[in-house]
Amino acid sequence: MNNQEILDKYKESLSILCDKYDNNSDWDVYEDKYKKIFFSNNIVEKSFSNIARQFNIDSLMYSMPCLFYRDNQWYKYSGNHPEQIQLNNAIQLTNIELFKLIKRTLYNREKNRIIDRLLIPEYPLNLEELTINKRHLIEFKNLTIDSQTYQEIKVVLEYLLTIDEQYIIS
Repeated sequence: MNNQEILDKYKESLSILCDKYDNNSDWDVYEDKYKKIFFSNNIVEKSFSNIARQFNIDSLMYSMPCLFYRDNQWYKYSGNHPEQIQLNNAIQLTNIELFKLIKRTLYNREKNRIIDRLLIPEYPLNLEELTINKRHLIEFKNLTIDSQTYQEIKVVLEYLLTIDEQYIIS
């Protein structure tokens, strides 16, 4: 599959995520649609929603660092001014570093989700969801840099996390 075919495959979910971030809309407007993506049975869809939620530039003031794609290169940025990124303070990531960051983030988020489902009484235990989360946890643990799943996640993240020039200062 080429990059455009991958993006077309996730067109609806990408549209929901992009609308949410582009319009800085109230969470309530997108909550049900976003939850459908965030708790998806599709591991790629779940992955890019997790990463976009955690590392998106629009949520930089709430979480650090942000991850962004610019000029065919991945960067990680932690700074004091979320509305402007100083490119000279951003760390350029190699493909291996990016892979490790994504794999570690996805694995840890899934592991924590399973623990929350078991330990927090506000989240009633649903065996079907727990089974899906466990299967995804195993898939994240066994993810490789050459796997089709990772390649799809990476293509979608390139699309989602390509940064606009308005955020960059020299």
